[in-house]
Amino acid sequence: MIRDGLRTLEMRQTKLATLRAHLLEGEAQAARGEYVDNFSMDELIRDQDDAKQHSISGNTPGQG
Repeated sequence: MIRDGLRTLEMRQTKLATLRAHLLEGEAQAARGEYVDNFSMDELIRDQDDAKQHSISGNTPGQG
């Protein structure tokens, strides 16, 4: 039980570190003026949901 808890904590810390790295990268890109015009959060979420469904079903996007 303790091992499972430690493993879960380690996975969360890894995800958090990855998120922080991506946020820093995005902040640097924005500071350089490198960002997307007409960004849609709804479209991003839909794309992520689609990708997740494809990975769960074993299909890659474009295969149906």
